[in-house]
Amino acid sequence: MGQHAKLSPSSAKRWMTCPGSVPLSALMPPSKSSVYADEGTKAHAIAEAILLHKGDPRLHISPDIALYTDYVQSLGGILEVEKRVKVSESVHGTADAVVWDPHTATLEVIDLKYGQGVAVEVMDNLQLRIYALAALLTLNYPAENVKVTIVQPRYNHAEGPIRSIKFWSIDLLDFHADLLDAEAVVEEAEENHRLGLSMSDYLIPSEEGCRWCNAAPTCPAVYRRAKELAKEAFLASLPYDPAKLSEALKFIPILEGWIKNVREFSAREVESGAKIPGWKLVAKRPTRKWIDVDAAAAALAAVGLDEEDYMVRQLVSPAAAERLLGKGNKDLMEGLTTKESSGNTLVPDDDKRSEVTTQTAKDAFKNLD
Repeated sequence: MGQHAKLSPSSAKRWMTCPGSVPLSALMPPSKSSVYADEGTKAHAIAEAILLHKGDPRLHISPDIALYTDYVQSLGGILEVEKRVKVSESVHGTADAVVWDPHTATLEVIDLKYGQGVAVEVMDNLQLRIYALAALLTLNYPAENVKVTIVQPRYNHAEGPIRSIKFWSIDLLDFHADLLDAEAVVEEAEENHRLGLSMSDYLIPSEEGCRWCNAAPTCPAVYRRAKELAKEAFLASLPYDPAKLSEALKFIPILEGWIKNVREFSAREVESGAKIPGWKLVAKRPTRKWIDVDAAAAALAAVGLDEEDYMVRQLVSPAAAERLLGKGNKDLMEGLTTKESSGNTLVPDDDKRSEVTTQTAKDAFKNLD
């Protein structure tokens, strides 16, 4: 795996809109990998092995990955797999697959998107445009156009799992100048930040930019705007100003994203051993779970409950079973269930729940030889 780009194509909408987010993000701890990201990494590794003929033929390949690899292999031409492409030393990335077809003078970049929760659109996709430019500049083929194809097999998109957009090479070269200008503004923001100068001109909150920004929890621009809107909302006299209300409504998605980022970041910090004055980590309220589903089903049947009531594809929850049993049989539940918390949550110090003991990585390993 190559080094992560300071200005990655995937976050271009953020750093091109809000250049000040780059120096602020550099001060933040890296975000943790999620189970979804790990799943995508594994899928890409399998797909790469297939395309490079390094996969074990005895392994079962999922239809999702096969859809991607079959499409790439159907193109013919000259194939590059997991090819590092770059616009500059700061703007670069790894293309999942690139195919050069000399007969049509077309360079095609194929991107496997394994997520199933959010559709990746090809229209007005800044990331795809940057990858098209980077492939054109890196591979130096005499391409008249660059086609970028998204393969998203697990999302039920109206246009199907395979979607493409084509960029003319001459237009990409014009875009190159715009991209270099944006990179220069980021460098200005970094210099201002280093010198301790005002960052107000470089911090531009936006819904999409703030959503995935590491610096969002500590962003002074979002914090300042939120305070301004709060004053307008709670101190304004009637009749209200419809234009100001409209402006406040437009900012709500940014504010909601900021709140979510602050909560998640703070919880991660406390879980890592940090102390935040006035706050502590507690276990989430536990919910009951069956200790042994088969034993619980047998016990419910033994007291005369109808199987159609307590089996709906699977055994109903303990709470639902308790409603079916009625007050006279509540004691039956005692030996069949246990309470488990689904994780931790950050709450004010005056919450009655007991604080969760956390340890830092240093504490975890200090007793090892």
